[in-house]
Amino acid sequence: MSLPTQTTVFQTAAPNGPTLQVAAPESWDRLPGGDDWFVVANRHIGYRTYARFTGRSRKFWGVHCPTIERFEIETTVEWDRGKPTIVGVLGDRITGTWFVRPEVVK
Repeated sequence: MSLPTQTTVFQTAAPNGPTLQVAAPESWDRLPGGDDWFVVANRHIGYRTYARFTGRSRKFWGVHCPTIERFEIETTVEWDRGKPTIVGVLGDRITGTWFVRPEVVK
């Protein structure tokens, strides 16, 4: 599954509350393997996290919306030919479940 950038991601505990946007990965992002992983960001403060589909859904607005779980981005250093590069890797899971409208999932 994949999502186009700028797709809105909602929190299931607060469907009318704050939202996140799917963002394009940066060159320093080291997303885990698989097509179910992507980056989401708060468009107001720029806070970015990794996210993935859970394989489950919740019913909102009379439709079954795919659920998403989010993970912190940990900063680490990779060495390439003796030169350090700061990269983002998978961190701890963030409490809570988020979801998207099913029609945007490809």
